[in-house]
Amino acid sequence: MKSNNIIYKKSTTVEYNILDEEAVILIPKKGEFFSLNKTGTRIFKLINGKNDVKTIIKRISKDFNLKEEKAKKDVIEFLNQLKEKNILKTK
Repeated sequence: MKSNNIIYKKSTTVEYNILDEEAVILIPKKGEFFSLNKTGTRIFKLINGKNDVKTIIKRISKDFNLKEEKAKKDVIEFLNQLKEKNILKTK
């Protein structure tokens, strides 16, 4: 399976709140929390168990007026960071 076809969903072990264009993610078991910028929050909102990585990249490219290769690099890097912290699960 190509990585662009993977569909992620948010882990049930994290809590989050989105206000305006900023998300705050809490990992209760670790006592860690993260604040996401506008781009990170947009990506996080698109992680809904329905959008595959390719769709997220295209939306970020369009929403932030980025070349698709730049959006791909940024989205993949961000998703990898979320996966390392167990914030995401594959569907």
